[in-house]
Amino acid sequence: MAEMVTYLPISSPFIHFAGRYVDEAFGVAAGYNFFVFEAMLVPFEVVACNLIIHYWSDAVPAGGIIAIIIVLYGFINVFAVKWYGESEFWLALGKVILIVGLITYTFITMLGGNPHHDRFGFRYWKNPGSFAELYKTGSLGRFLGFLQCLIQASFTIAGPDYVSMAAGEAENPRVVMPRAYNKVFGRLMAFFVLGSLAVGINVPYTDPELINAFTSSEPGAAASPYVVAMNRLGITVLPDIVNALVLSAAFSAGNSYVYCASRSLFGLALEGKAPKIFTRCTRNGVPVYCVLLVLALSLLSFLQVSNGAAVVLQWFVNLVTASQLINFSVMSFTFIRFKKACDAQGLSRDSLPYKGRFQPYLAWYALSGCFVMTFVGGYTVFLPGQWSIPTFLFSYTMIGVFPILFVFWKFYKKTRWLGPNEVDLFDLSSLPTAQLNNVKNQLTQELQHLTTSFSQLKAAQAKFRDCGVSVRDGLGRDEGTPILVPLTSSLYVPGKLASTDVVLVDIGTGFYVEKTPPAAREFYSRKVEELGKNLQDLEKIVQGKQGNLSVVEDVLRQKVISESSNSGANDGM
Repeated sequence: MAEMVTYLPISSPFIHFAGRYVDEAFGVAAGYNFFVFEAMLVPFEVVACNLIIHYWSDAVPAGGIIAIIIVLYGFINVFAVKWYGESEFWLALGKVILIVGLITYTFITMLGGNPHHDRFGFRYWKNPGSFAELYKTGSLGRFLGFLQCLIQASFTIAGPDYVSMAAGEAENPRVVMPRAYNKVFGRLMAFFVLGSLAVGINVPYTDPELINAFTSSEPGAAASPYVVAMNRLGITVLPDIVNALVLSAAFSAGNSYVYCASRSLFGLALEGKAPKIFTRCTRNGVPVYCVLLVLALSLLSFLQVSNGAAVVLQWFVNLVTASQLINFSVMSFTFIRFKKACDAQGLSRDSLPYKGRFQPYLAWYALSGCFVMTFVGGYTVFLPGQWSIPTFLFSYTMIGVFPILFVFWKFYKKTRWLGPNEVDLFDLSSLPTAQLNNVKNQLTQELQHLTTSFSQLKAAQAKFRDCGVSVRDGLGRDEGTPILVPLTSSLYVPGKLASTDVVLVDIGTGFYVEKTPPAAREFYSRKVEELGKNLQDLEKIVQGKQGNLSVVEDVLRQKVISESSNSGANDGM
């Protein structure tokens, strides 16, 4: 995604790119899949909040808590949306404190910093071991256990898609977005990998309390291995703090999903790919009907009233996991088509602001892995005695809905599957005026930076060339010959030539080394040649950027004229 987004930074890019580089129908199917993905995470978080609250008390019925949470989401997203950013900042800070605190807790307690002074270290990695058996015994059971962890990880891991959504509003995204992608990758590796390792360190999977928490749908964070570990060590108060932070994280996540789901549906409606009613907004700019639809879908959380909380949570996990894996598959396939279009149309990926490594091989690997995992996610229903119609529907509904949406839109709008030479990599006319202005400003900034770099390289090349000439002119002269010694580029003082057997060579980093005159001349010649090649490459990039800027300015000028004409016509009517 980083490669495509930094090339064309727009809002909801992976949805737009799917239609731009593959087929409009493919983009529509991807857009609705993403909406379902976001919308179904809302009831998941509502059920999770209800489950956590019951850790302290069962006095309030589950239905009452679910209703209160949904009403709060509605109030925040319709009437208090101006405080959304501020509230999410502090709630997100709580999530970071939680994960850092739990990793720190693991490190301290494993070294003996606990009431029992037990230095358990990596004890549970050996006894009972690393792999738990699931459904079957022996190697097959351990493999199924690992597969279940892989499915759960598929549900948990997210990041690039959310980062990409901010591309259209980021300042100077061609510089900022590559850094953001790298940071997201690093943080995912740090938090998820360290967090997973910490889980295995804290408690064995054979712990009776942990097993009972899952088999009996124990409420709250009691099913958390961290809470179980704290109870094993006789630690008090801390489990309540962990539970409170988990509750705030779950509530924050649900609130974010209401916002993201409603905005993704709003974007589809603005493009004419969803009913027009969803374009209506309040005076504060809130797409109220989109929010109401998301809240209506969140009523599915009331399934918990007649079913176990753990069962309902797993249903939503299955649905969201399938949808997210389809989303990742769309990203991978879209990039493969983008690369084919670049190759066919002669667009060098070396000229892009960001170039992914080992492509398209990693994209094919991601596509294959996500495609297979999409079908594997609900495998448990096919095991003897495990058949469940709700589990099957939640696991495989989106696998059927996605191609249906694709085929429906393809025949309804008669869209075409784009070949590599048909993909319009440079068509900017579909972008709104505001985004065209952003692209223009970004290209202007990049041109200024590239022009400055070109001038600096040109000056360095001239300096090395002059140094080579000076070494050549100094050969054959006698010691003591009067010369002018440069103190700066414009200030010279009289001096005398020393020995010509060796010369001091400026290697360009503020350091000087002794070399013989032939070696010095060879060094300067090589530097002049290298910089010449760099200047040629940079000149091509500058010319390409200038051409792109001219195209953007032309399209922007035409759009402004067209909008002015339409505005005048409407005023006349």
